[in-house]
This record gives sequence, structure tokens and C-alpha cells, in this order.
Amino acid sequence: MKLRSKIATVMTILGITIILLTSIFYYYWSQHLLIEEEMDTLTDISLSASHEINTHLYEISNTVLTLSSSPVIRDTLIESNNHFSLLTVEEREDKIETLSQQWTETTDLNSPFLQSYLNNPVASHLRLQKELIKERYGELFITNRYGVIIATTNKLTTINHAHKYWWEASFNDGIGRIFIDDRGFDASAYGYVIGVVVPIIYEDKIIGIMKCNVNILDILDHVMLNFENLYEDSTVRIVRTGGLIVSELGSAPLSKVVPDRLIEVLDQKENQAFAMKENEVMQLMGVSEVPITKGSSVIGFGGSYESIDHIKGNTGESWHVVVSIKRAVFSKMIESTTQMLILIGIIITLITSFVSLYLGKKISDPLVALTHFTHKVGEGSLGERIKVTSNDEIGILSSSFNEMVENLQTTMASKNELITEIEKRTVAEEKLKSLTITDELTKINNRRAANQFLHQTIERAERYDEKLSVIILDIDHFKKVNNSHGHDYGDTVLITLSSILSDCIRTCDMVARIGGEEFLIILPQISKESAYQVAERIRNTVSEYNFTKLDQLTVSMGVAEFDSTDDFDTLLKRADDGLYHSKNTGRNKVTLF
Repeated sequence: MKLRSKIATVMTILGITIILLTSIFYYYWSQHLLIEEEMDTLTDISLSASHEINTHLYEISNTVLTLSSSPVIRDTLIESNNHFSLLTVEEREDKIETLSQQWTETTDLNSPFLQSYLNNPVASHLRLQKELIKERYGELFITNRYGVIIATTNKLTTINHAHKYWWEASFNDGIGRIFIDDRGFDASAYGYVIGVVVPIIYEDKIIGIMKCNVNILDILDHVMLNFENLYEDSTVRIVRTGGLIVSELGSAPLSKVVPDRLIEVLDQKENQAFAMKENEVMQLMGVSEVPITKGSSVIGFGGSYESIDHIKGNTGESWHVVVSIKRAVFSKMIESTTQMLILIGIIITLITSFVSLYLGKKISDPLVALTHFTHKVGEGSLGERIKVTSNDEIGILSSSFNEMVENLQTTMASKNELITEIEKRTVAEEKLKSLTITDELTKINNRRAANQFLHQTIERAERYDEKLSVIILDIDHFKKVNNSHGHDYGDTVLITLSSILSDCIRTCDMVARIGGEEFLIILPQISKESAYQVAERIRNTVSEYNFTKLDQLTVSMGVAEFDSTDDFDTLLKRADDGLYHSKNTGRNKVTLF
């Protein structure tokens, strides 16, 4: 076989082999990368959906809270509470029992007794709100602080609700909090219902409890549809921790249960992505918990099976958004691309083989030499030069290659120097950036970083109507520490205190040293009451910490919550005023301003 034929045959076999190996590698590596990328995307989508549901639940809760603030409701509750408070405990219990019996026995809705609850000014106010949004609300009613209904839009099964789990959860031993009762299906609203229960507070005291049963099926369906449209063949579901599906397009609420493997993942209550089989089909899934359904001291969440007008109530589970897509969808995409890659490679290989066969007769020897030369250059041997033996096209090409390699050698040297210089400058810039926002002694954030973060957090609080609180902390009698034990030991105390403060806050919070012994703690989405609890925990932790050479170290703090009249300076001013009040009234205190 002639050399030209050998060259063509070898290039054909080599080309096909390279194409096959490249295609196989591309198939599996692309599948790995694509699945990893899609799992991250699914997690992001599920997280976005959970935050949107979270926002809707917050908005509904705030709407009910606003509705409960009507003066007519407040005045009626005060009058009812005054009436009941004049009775002894025994007389009050007898009266509630009598009202409950009369309520149960009265079946005529037009009776004066029932009409006094169904058609009084408060009931008319509630009914008006119910009619503003058709099919949104089920029952709306209000009880006084003793659990007795003062107004309702429907005749309920009982007039006394102080023993109900949702009433007790919202009353919260007199502290009060919003409670979302995950009821399931409710006959009064003909859909998936949550009962939003809010305490009505006047002069820092709970004077009543309001409950609105809200149908949210259309809201959940809207969220599901929006996020399913992001992917073809995707499914978005809201699932309770125990596995019941709260919302899935095309299915009745709470009529289906997810597989046991998915329930195990939900029970971990983490935002994550994973692969599993469902209905014998491999699925990629992203899971995120809806934050508000975790329950907290500010907004509780849960339910019970006890009510007769709803089914499958929540027994303390939270909600999770589950986004799933068939893994086969991505495999088909990769297979199609791989097939096209193989086809193009085969065509190029055949063309190259015919060209090689045609040219091999005239240029085989110089071409072999040129191929050997280019192979070495490709391996990085830029010092190689090809010997020019003719003045024809091959000779011109050889000269061009020599010139190109020489230029490449020069360019690579300059490029390497430039890359080295860029790397040095990047390291220096990162180090300089870190120094501008980090306290040199304690290695926590400095005043500059705190100012930037607080400005950003205030903007977010104003935009999304979120809570925001700050704590300003100062070490008591720190000058005595420096005078008695020296500044080196004083620095050690500051470093230790910085570590304690960092351990006492969340990862989304910020602690910064803004003065000699003064620190600022920024708490996004935290009310002043919760911030006060954080400050008390810090105060106790510091006072109980065993600082060597010191009998005890204490701190004083001022706490302030951002409101609509605040700006950056006034918020810090109120916290600073609280700090000075703590200092001037004995130290080792927390003052809320």
C-alpha cells in the first residue's frame, strides 16, 4: 500500500476513533454537568416558589391584622370585656355556660339572640370585608379575651372558643402572636383553607382574638402554574412534611401522598436537590421549606383534626415546595447533541481522508516532516524549527510555520509575565478590600462594613416592609481593665468578646466593632422584642463567661427597632440613647428604645 493510501487510511481510522471517544466522553461528562446544574436550578426554583408562597401567607396575615384594628371592633371588645370582668370567676363561668347552651339550642337564625351576634356593627364590618373579595373568606368572627364570640358572619357550632387549640396558640399566655391554622378542606369556604388567627391588642394587652378562614387554593394554583411554566414536563407541588400533597395542579388537595423516600427528605427540613424514582420514573427534584410554616414566636403554624367542618388538618407539619422533572428529558437533549457531533465528525473525517489521498502523492515526505514538527509544537516545544528544503508551497508553508512558532514563543513569554502580574494585583486588591471592612484587632467587621450593611438592610426593610432591629453594646468599666491589667490584656478581652457576640447571632446578622469597646449588632427581619431577647442572652453569656484576671465582665446595651419615621442616623441614635440609659441606671442592663 502506497504512503498516500496509508496516510488516508490511518487518518480515517484515527478520526473515527477520536470521534467515538470524544462523543462517549462528551455524553457522560455533559450528562454529569447538566444534571448538577439542573439540580442547582431546581433548588433555586423551589426556593423562589417557597418564598413567593411565604410572601402570600405574610400578606394574608397582615390583611387580617389590619382588618382587626378597626375602632368599632376595639370599642365593642372593651365593652364586652368590661362586662365579663365585673363578674366573679364562678359567675363568669355560669354565664358562658348559659350562653353556650342557648347558642346550641337556638336554630332560628332570625332570633333576636343570634341576630345580636350576626348583625351587630362588628359583624356588619366583617361581612363587608368578606364581600369585597368573593370566595376568599369563609367564616370571620371575633371573641373577647375570655373566648366568647362578640360578632360572627356565620352561626358556628359553639359560642365559646377559649378551649380551642388555635385560640390558645394565638393568645399565647397573654403574650399574643399570629397563628396560621392549617385546616385542610373547610366546608365554610369550599376549598383549601387556612385559619388566620390574630390577637387584638390595646394598650399592650390582648382584648380579643379574631379568626378568618381564608381559601387560598387559587393562590397556590397560581404559584404552581407560574413555576411549572419555567420548565417543560416539570411538576411543582406543595407537600406537608408527613407526605400529604397540599397543592398539585390537576389533583384535589390532600388526596395524594408522596413516596416514602421523599417523605424522608422532607423530614430533614433542608433546601436541597436529589434524584429518586417516583412511579417507576427517575426524577430530579428540588425541595425547599416554606419559612413561615416552620412556626415561630411571632407567627405560629399548625392545626388539629378536631374540627367537624374540615378534614385532614395539619398536626404540626410544615410545608415544602417540591419541583421535579424527568431525568430522561436531559438525557434526550444530550443524546441529540452527541448524535449530531458524531455525524459532523464522520463527514469531516471522510473529507480529510480524500484530501489526504489526493495530496499525499506530491507532499508525503514534506508533510510527514511538517506533521512531526507541528506535533512537537503542539506539545509545547516552541524551540523547534522545521528545516526548509524547497522553494515551493511546502517550503513557504514551512517558513511560515517557523515564523509563527517564533512569534508564538515571544507572545507566550509576554503572556505568562502578564498573567503573573495580574495574579499578583488581584491578590493585593482582595487583601486591600478585606482590610477596609475588617477590624484589625478583632477580625470582625468594622464601622465601614457595618454602615454599608445597615444602609442596605434599611433599604430592604423599607421596600419589603420587613422588621429590622439594632443593638449597640459597650463594655462596662473597660478603662479599669486596661488600667489594671494593661492594654494587651484589654485587647484579649475585646477579641474574646467579639467571638462571643459572633456565636450569639445568626449567619444573616452582622456584628461590628465601631469604637474602642463599642459594638454594633444588626438583626434583619427581627422585631424589637426578639432583639431584646438576643441582647439579654448576650448580656447573660458575657456576665457568666470566665475571663482570666477578671472577677466578672459586664456589658450594657441599647436596642431599637426601625420604623417608618426612621433613617440611618435616627435608628442608631435611639439605640445609642438606650445604651446610655443602661449605663446611667446601673450598667449590666439592656434598654429598649
